[in-house]
Amino acid sequence: MKKTKERNFLKKLNDLLMNYTVYALLLMLILLALLFIAKMFFVDNKTSNLMNDLDTIKIFLIDGCTMLGFYAILLDNKDKHFGKRQQTVINEIPVVQSTKKMKDKTDTEGKLDIDVYLEESLLKMFSDAMILGAERNQLHRDLIVFKREYSSYLNVCLFGHCYKSINLLPRIMAEVKYDYETKSNYIFIDHIQTTDKEIGNGSIVMKYFINEAAKTGATYISGSLSYVDQEHFDRLEHFYKKFGFEVKFNPTRTSGTIKKIL
Repeated sequence: MKKTKERNFLKKLNDLLMNYTVYALLLMLILLALLFIAKMFFVDNKTSNLMNDLDTIKIFLIDGCTMLGFYAILLDNKDKHFGKRQQTVINEIPVVQSTKKMKDKTDTEGKLDIDVYLEESLLKMFSDAMILGAERNQLHRDLIVFKREYSSYLNVCLFGHCYKSINLLPRIMAEVKYDYETKSNYIFIDHIQTTDKEIGNGSIVMKYFINEAAKTGATYISGSLSYVDQEHFDRLEHFYKKFGFEVKFNPTRTSGTIKKIL
């Protein structure tokens, strides 16, 4: 546990240094640009002393930018090496047989451990996130599966080292609605985003989504297939049928619907 805390501290320190190095580099580039503008438009060539001072500052800024650039590359490489080393260490931790659940272990044999650093990053971004489990896609990227529920909305998302931007999270966004015919709730899928295709992200998020949808008490899941996805209808049909959805298309196969009884 002590070594894990030390690794997390070093990781955070490395990220902090990387951020400040990038900010300093950007500031120096801005100052360098302002210096060139001042030299071109606001300084008379006859004022030789001032010109010499500006040239000295220019050389200092160029050298500073170069040094900061090399330092940023060094930190980035160190960060990648640290990440690989940390993952290796985590994989070498023996599984302790105990009836008491550990924070970073799942209670089902064969499932992946949750990356502590990823978990901290996730909760900083989404304080209301409820972690559902840990998975690994076909590119061997470790992912945390989490959900967010607010009002009548249910969102199930993936979070990982490659998926930290809010707009790029693989996810299924849905809403709980009321069916007046059956007089029961159902879940309508508003949007599905896999970010990277054909690497298992969609299957991972759908598996968890169906499980969470069933917990809401809804009787079925439904959604629509838009005409903008016509070129991918064959792949989408195969995907949904794999998870037990009924897929229907209109006569011209330009749109369709999906439905799964829970």
